[in-house]
Amino acid sequence: MKNLSIAFAVLFIFAAVVPVAQANVKQLKVYREVYPDYKPKCNYCHVDEKPKKDDGKHDLNAYGQKLQELMNGEALTEEIIREVGSHEDFEAAAEAGEDMSSLTPAEDVGNTTAETARLVEETRGLVEETKDMVSQTQEMVTETAAATEEVKTMLADKTPEYALNASQEASGE
Repeated sequence: MKNLSIAFAVLFIFAAVVPVAQANVKQLKVYREVYPDYKPKCNYCHVDEKPKKDDGKHDLNAYGQKLQELMNGEALTEEIIREVGSHEDFEAAAEAGEDMSSLTPAEDVGNTTAETARLVEETRGLVEETKDMVSQTQEMVTETAAATEEVKTMLADKTPEYALNASQEASGE
């Protein structure tokens, strides 16, 4: 009988907690759909690292407030997350001193994306130039080595003493 009571207590607690946790899991899944490389944490949206409903620890930070404002009582959607931008972009904008109350990083993301694309293309061009320079340098090294051998041969033919020194250097004497 005691085991049955414990089982009912656990089931009751589980039933009471799961709906709240599932809403958070759904929100995390929506965020991951937009930003699959990120692993969002509670403190992305909340002031406290492990938010609780007591002592103000469940309060939202600026990012969470912006999301909640755009949600307007509805479920969190990918469009809302895209409009606000990633947590990292939002934090970077805040650190740069931008006005967070009117911030819509989605506009900045468009500019940032275009700038990033430009920089990627510029970097690709620099990589290709570097590859060409490395190839030219390798050719020059090969030509220099061949010219050095040719000069050694010419000197050996003209100067028997040089030939003797060169053969001694080659043999390690």
